[in-house]
Amino acid sequence: MKPHAPRMPGFKPLQLGDFSPPTRWCGRQLMLVPASPEWGELDYAAVMASRQHIKHLFGPGDTWPPDDLSMEEDIADLAWHWREFSTRRSFAYHLLDPTGLSCLGCLYLYPTASAAHDAEAYLWTHISLPSGPLDK
Repeated sequence: MKPHAPRMPGFKPLQLGDFSPPTRWCGRQLMLVPASPEWGELDYAAVMASRQHIKHLFGPGDTWPPDDLSMEEDIADLAWHWREFSTRRSFAYHLLDPTGLSCLGCLYLYPTASAAHDAEAYLWTHISLPSGPLDK
């Protein structure tokens, strides 16, 4: 597993002020919960099923997820995301079905180096989901 690199120079911290990021959001067709090892089995199954669909999500040179990603590596990655969430440095959320029994994807909110933006957002959805809006 490739360890997460330290923030590159030029990345500005997320400016949250008094804002408290949600720790759970429930909609009609999905719920968001912070990414953490607690959801490791569901996340791993979704990542592995969708890995070719989500490769290069973070840029053309990014190789995540590797074809040989182990569950232990995925859980270590989720632990990193949880530490980032807990320290308010970045925020990763699992998109779960309303029952919490299936991972539908992940949403990431990261610091950015762009002077024109406050953050970078990345989203991947399970390969089995339609590519359009969920309310179709």
